[in-house]
Amino acid sequence: GNRGVANVNQVLWHELGHFYTHLICERFEIEKFFLDEKEVVKEDKPKNLGRMVLAEGIARYFEKKTLGINETDFKEAYWPKDSFSDQIDPYRVYEGGYSLVKDIIDEYGIDQSIEYFVKNPLVLNNPRIDIPKYKLKAFQDLRKN
Repeated sequence: GNRGVANVNQVLWHELGHFYTHLICERFEIEKFFLDEKEVVKEDKPKNLGRMVLAEGIARYFEKKTLGINETDFKEAYWPKDSFSDQIDPYRVYEGGYSLVKDIIDEYGIDQSIEYFVKNPLVLNNPRIDIPKYKLKAFQDLRKN
């Protein structure tokens, strides 16, 4: 039935979000932005986790756009108080990432926002503090442009 079609669309648009981010990285000669889970926990975890949250948030934005969804039930309080445990929680990474990038992309558009994200990677030491701070700074910086 149509459920399968919706799923294929979702996956396609999600991956397109990653691909588009990759193209913007290439345009500005920025190192590969997207890492798989094994790479994330290996070395500079705060930086890699931050990039993963942004990358999955962007991809989720593309995916939800195609489904006509423009909201999230994710709350700031869902971020862990301290650093992420070794277990990367998909809900926080995908839906939390979406809640982080959504308002910025809605306000400044795909190109400008993704350019900002890849040039100013999020570093996650303490998500509950770092994420609202990052969001605020993104709005302040983009407003100046």
